[in-house]
Amino acid sequence: MRVALVQNQPVFGKKTANIRQLKALIAPVSADLFVLPELAYTGYQFRSFNELRALADGPDSVYIEEMHALARAKQAGIVFGFAEQDGSRIYNAALLITPAGESCLYRKTHLFYREKQLFTPGDTGFHVFPFQGVRLGLLPAGALCPGSGKSYFYRLRQPCGRGIAYRGKPAFYRGQRGTVPKWRLPGARAGNRGTGAGR
Repeated sequence: MRVALVQNQPVFGKKTANIRQLKALIAPVSADLFVLPELAYTGYQFRSFNELRALADGPDSVYIEEMHALARAKQAGIVFGFAEQDGSRIYNAALLITPAGESCLYRKTHLFYREKQLFTPGDTGFHVFPFQGVRLGLLPAGALCPGSGKSYFYRLRQPCGRGIAYRGKPAFYRGQRGTVPKWRLPGARAGNRGTGAGR
């Protein structure tokens, strides 16, 4: 399986423009799975719950449908982070979608820092999803950081075996209220903006 890591540079709150940027980064790349950042098309640094609520999306959102359309067009899986609205609750979520329209949702269980003031802790648990002969897992951002619950990585790694665990960590962006992205993955590299691919 060829996996592409996509690092964009979103303008905070400009969802249409940010998705357009993501499409442009993905368009020239051939891959079986595209991995986008946490809160990929809204940006990350929400200042208030009202600001977050205004940018959150439900399952029928036009922005989620654009991601489904992109998966169909590329005939590839796409996993991305977004602010998911479910009634009065908003989750820091990750969604894996396939060209066939299948999906797997993960809601971030262990929230970090100011996320605790804005998002509802996730209730989905940890899933393994088969895709093109590989078992994919959605892993909480920061699960490998000291003191943040390393055991969750091993809990997910066990059923994944030799599969892939998505760690939605690259949540901070240059130009987005003063923060800078960092990627660390052997065999692939994405800089401040771009797409890195590896097997």
